[in-house]
Amino acid sequence: DDAFWARQTRKIVEARDCVDAIMIEDATGVLTPELTRSLVATVQANCEGIPLEFHAHCTSGLAVPCYLEAIQLGVTTVHTAVAPLANGSSLPSTETILRNAKRLGYASNVDEDALAAVSAHFQAVAESEGLPVGAPAEYDVFLREHQIPGGMIANLRRQLSELGMEERLDEVLEEVVRVRRELGYPVMATPFSQIVAVQALENVVAGERYARAPNAVVKYVLGWYGEPAGPIDPDVADRVTSLPEAKKLAGTELEASLKTLEELREELGPELSDDELLVRILVRGKGGGRPPERERAAAPAASAAPARAPLPLAGEPLAFTVDVDGEVFRVKVFPEQAGAEQAAPVPPTAERPQPLPPGAVVADAAGMLLSIKPSVGDVVHEGDVIAVVEAMKMMREVRSPRSGVVSEIHVRDGETVNPGDPLLVIESHAA
Repeated sequence: DDAFWARQTRKIVEARDCVDAIMIEDATGVLTPELTRSLVATVQANCEGIPLEFHAHCTSGLAVPCYLEAIQLGVTTVHTAVAPLANGSSLPSTETILRNAKRLGYASNVDEDALAAVSAHFQAVAESEGLPVGAPAEYDVFLREHQIPGGMIANLRRQLSELGMEERLDEVLEEVVRVRRELGYPVMATPFSQIVAVQALENVVAGERYARAPNAVVKYVLGWYGEPAGPIDPDVADRVTSLPEAKKLAGTELEASLKTLEELREELGPELSDDELLVRILVRGKGGGRPPERERAAAPAASAAPARAPLPLAGEPLAFTVDVDGEVFRVKVFPEQAGAEQAAPVPPTAERPQPLPPGAVVADAAGMLLSIKPSVGDVVHEGDVIAVVEAMKMMREVRSPRSGVVSEIHVRDGETVNPGDPLLVIESHAA
């Protein structure tokens, strides 16, 4: 309500020395022109002159009139996208907002010749590569129920496509509505939108609700993210807290994880700037932190058997994983060969052994591999966490289906894996 947004705005004003502007963001696309009018007016009345920016996605089809309401109320900076990349679950097109703003009597400092050139470039790219261009979305009241942000809709489609379940998107979105209600109606913004969506996807794919839960869902139910907006369904809470992951996270681990800023600076690097320190803290769960001394001391000697696949040989491609606004892409860079214009690509069979070796443990979902826990020669037991995969910014643990010895590892940290890709091989051994 207006009182809530007034309080939130005043909190930002209290830190105005660190604030250049206040951005009103609607990643889900649930704002209406009427709500925009009320929200912008409330923020303006409490922002003490700090400039406002407006950012809303077109998922509901109402973003353009919301932008025009914001402009007429005095917002001078709005976020847009060139026409081929606009609309749908993206932002309104720059061309449309400019045209309508001019009609309302406003001017802009946008170089329209440069805008036309950029738009033409991306239109040509889309046509040459057979890619879709942005198209306005029709209003769908279902959006107000599931409230999944536009970028996550694209990620859900990709995840389901890689699982061969494209036709089940509506089923997943219906499950999102149910999961959100059961988790106490968390606001559908990062990280809570990922928490809800990944659990809903897990429920649909597994065919059994809450049979598994990502660590972030467990932490949410255990209170690591603070008091939920509403009560969590008791049956769901009981089911999640009875999972093995919850038993490991329960107790004093939360308190142990709450280190002071001074402790984190000492651990991650006293020489780091404030910005670098914050980045390290944010990515430490993905290997961004400084490894403890005991881990560095335990690093295998150069003569030890390799625990990871070897680096590419000369002439082979280097693989990189690129995260673009939450969507993960696999990129290969081929080195140039003397006397040749382009290096020949490595045949697919060089990337993945086919058929699967006996004892292979495969990925059950697409995502980025954050870590492989064991090394070659390690003994693992049934139920041990052997890998962690990230999908839609949520970590997903892969557990060993059997006890045995790790004899091969087929992937490396940072690699993108798809369902059915072999991660490692476990050879059974006598108990």
